[in-house]
Amino acid sequence: MAKYSDDFTNGATPGGFPSGWTADITNNASADWQVVDDVSALGGKVLRYNAAGSATPNTRTATLDAAGVAVADFDMLCRIKPLTTLQNVSLLGRWVDNDNWYYGGMDNESTNTIRSRARNSGTTTAATAAITPLVAGDWYYFRVKVTGDVIQSAAWPVADSFPGFQVSHTSPVSIASGKVGLTGYYTAQSDIDWVSIGTGVDTADNLDNPTVTPQTRKSSTFDIETTLGTITTATLNSVNVFDHVTGQVGTTVSFAGAATDEITTSGEYDLVLGDGVGTETITVQVNVYGVAPSNNPLQKDGSALASLTGVQIRVTDGANINGTELYYSGTATTDASGNLGNIDLSATAAADTDPVLLHMRTSAGDSIIASETVGLI
Repeated sequence: MAKYSDDFTNGATPGGFPSGWTADITNNASADWQVVDDVSALGGKVLRYNAAGSATPNTRTATLDAAGVAVADFDMLCRIKPLTTLQNVSLLGRWVDNDNWYYGGMDNESTNTIRSRARNSGTTTAATAAITPLVAGDWYYFRVKVTGDVIQSAAWPVADSFPGFQVSHTSPVSIASGKVGLTGYYTAQSDIDWVSIGTGVDTADNLDNPTVTPQTRKSSTFDIETTLGTITTATLNSVNVFDHVTGQVGTTVSFAGAATDEITTSGEYDLVLGDGVGTETITVQVNVYGVAPSNNPLQKDGSALASLTGVQIRVTDGANINGTELYYSGTATTDASGNLGNIDLSATAAADTDPVLLHMRTSAGDSIIASETVGLI
């Protein structure tokens, strides 16, 4: 178990191949990988992959010497900026030769397809998933995690939190170990300004934002990384949520709808995991989407309809009075100012900034219709 990283600022000559790396394929031109200056990079330098002018339709690879030649399980995270519409740089592991390796990254000649791929004795298998298209000139995180023969991949904007792995593929034939590094197809042009690798059970470090808190929408599915073994207990906000664990691949634990009824407002909550040997506490940002009718207190003839019980509330989507019902309660109450409590819409399809209509009716027959906008509550 060890960690390695490189921001291409130490011992790297601008215009030259990076120090501490190896170009592995015989017909790989080391000139395809060059260290260049970039003021937008974390350390002011990037490793530029530029094979766009190559006439040879082949893969180029660069592996990190310090990690050695026999890495088995690993977690790799890179900051990558595509320079062209198509982004073909991927993260490479278990590299033995050009016919035996695992990798994860963008599909060749695609802007919105990420894949996890294995090549065994020249035969390739893969799984793919659609993501939001990458934009040339923007920085993204690429992450690949290999546990056993399971290859998990993700790509997302650097300003966002880790979304969980977006695609997973299990290699039908095992490669025990190999080198780790980067690979690119011959049409790609991309900058890489930072690489972090954790081997064994160690996770990759997030250099420019090391305290990113996992985020989830209340009642949604999300993944959590743990340093423990097989999880046997889980609580969120001190409430047992182990029955929401849908699976575990290596150190990645998947949850479905684990945000509990006790969570009524957005904020950070403690997820406590246990494996029968130890426990680990992970802070999770739970986002609760809904409306706050306190912006429109119930009034009649200028006076607040205060301290009422049995108020009926119906929330419909859109601005049309005949919209689809998202929520109904016949037992709402108002406070001394006529304000109703927050209405949690997390379990519905309502998204941030969506318009909705509130239909409110008191037990005395007074009715009010108000426009609201969905947001965090």
